[in-house]
Amino acid sequence: MLLGSARVSEEVIHQNYYLTDIVTIEGKAGKCFLEDASCFHKALAPIENDRLFLQLRYF
Repeated sequence: MLLGSARVSEEVIHQNYYLTDIVTIEGKAGKCFLEDASCFHKALAPIENDRLFLQLRYF
């Protein structure tokens, strides 16, 4: 699945991964985190304010 498109329906994800493997990462304003971009990422829309996003890529 990692070699295919990054756009995968939620149904396909649930067919190929256990529910316990799906993680929601959230935090209060100002919280930051790092992620391995080789995973699937479903960004939810912010609830109250805009979100600041910084993306760094290396090859």
